Amino acid sequence: MDAQIQQIFSRVPACRQARDIVVEPQAGGYTNANRLLVIDGERYVLRIGGENAGPLGIDRRRERDALLAASGIGVAPEVLAFLLPEGHLITRHIEGRAPTRQEFQQPDVIRRVARTMRRVHALPPIEGGFSPYRDVERRLEKARERGLSLPVPVEPLLERLYQIEECRKKVLNGRRVLCHNDPFDNNFLDDGQTMRLLDWEFAGMGDPFYDLASVAHFFPADKKAFLLECYLGQAAPADIEAMDQMWFVVSFWNVTWALLQQGGEDTGFDYAGMVRRVSARMQERL
Repeated sequence: MDAQIQQIFSRVPACRQARDIVVEPQAGGYTNANRLLVIDGERYVLRIGGENAGPLGIDRRRERDALLAASGIGVAPEVLAFLLPEGHLITRHIEGRAPTRQEFQQPDVIRRVARTMRRVHALPPIEGGFSPYRDVERRLEKARERGLSLPVPVEPLLERLYQIEECRKKVLNGRRVLCHNDPFDNNFLDDGQTMRLLDWEFAGMGDPFYDLASVAHFFPADKKAFLLECYLGQAAPADIEAMDQMWFVVSFWNVTWALLQQGGEDTGFDYAGMVRRVSARMQERL
């Protein structure tokens, strides 16, 4: 057991009092490192907070509050410990598995995903908002400081981003709900009944259509419409348009995330390739 994990355990009463703790490697995690824990026979997951949290716009207090709220209604793992300011986290291990991208588009799965998103969006408000628009600005500035840039002209992308921001401001008229803000297929865990959400790092008060567009990011048009029907009861033209707008915002947010991840710890993920692919798709949609 390395010194960092020992130091984390020293701050968690349940770990200090445990008779036996087994630490095993666990796959996954782009921003952080994960370990599987067996504490006196009970299985947990340790997330070691990554050092790139600040530049990526992660607010650990906001994450903690959202995660505790979501775990309280059973759509997120039970929290054993959340250590600030680093964001080290221990949650109870949940049986289930992440759906494949093909499985994620099946009607029964979409229905359960929509139900989970409705429950999240109905949670009481927490302190702290999520703005993909400001995140993109901060990340581009940080990228410039590091000598990094997108492979396509950024000004037309920003112009489109700000057009969408103004449009959504008028539609929302100040309304915000608690959002996960990263609900891609790999952040869901399916136990056959409930679709639970993992990785609440970017959670905060925001635009529910950002969540919906993230869920449906790789969906064809008919599946996007079906998600809206399951979530809203209908797929109105204005809501279809909102999904298309927020597809662009989600793409911009994710491509700047990948841009800043380049040159960091080697996770085996092709961040540079993601930057090229997503930038090209965004340029095509201008």
